[in-house]
Amino acid sequence: MIHGIPRTFEDETAGNWLDFLIADILLLLGLDRFYDFVGDAAIAPVKETAAQVFALLFKHLTIAPTAQFQIINRLISTLLSSQVWQIQHSGLLAAKYIVASADSSLLKSVSNNLGDSVVSLLAAEDEDIRAVAAEVIAFLVSCDELHLDRVENALNEV
Repeated sequence: MIHGIPRTFEDETAGNWLDFLIADILLLLGLDRFYDFVGDAAIAPVKETAAQVFALLFKHLTIAPTAQFQIINRLISTLLSSQVWQIQHSGLLAAKYIVASADSSLLKSVSNNLGDSVVSLLAAEDEDIRAVAAEVIAFLVSCDELHLDRVENALNEV
């Protein structure tokens, strides 16, 4: 208990605080355009850290797993479908850390619904987008959540 504040108030505001923090992180992912370029690769240390924090905090939301999936699907799909490469990169970073920290049921849902979007980004013009998309796909394939024939079929369509 914080001195002078009842315990129930602390419990009620803790969830709101987490919601606001996640919303701010998503704003940062969508709006930040700062990149360092090392050799041919774009490095986004702020976005990378924000995506990691987003994935960690998201697991602590007190909502049903189906609602978690719907939120992740909608948010990441929105970022991935952008025409701006920096926003696509943010979506891929968020997806990368979500799939790395997700439990098996969430991982399966994310793979089933975002797998095609991520695979389609392998044909993006920007090589940084292709590199992060390949990382996400490699992780999903290694977890047996995305089958190689699905990746091959999507690549043939692209």
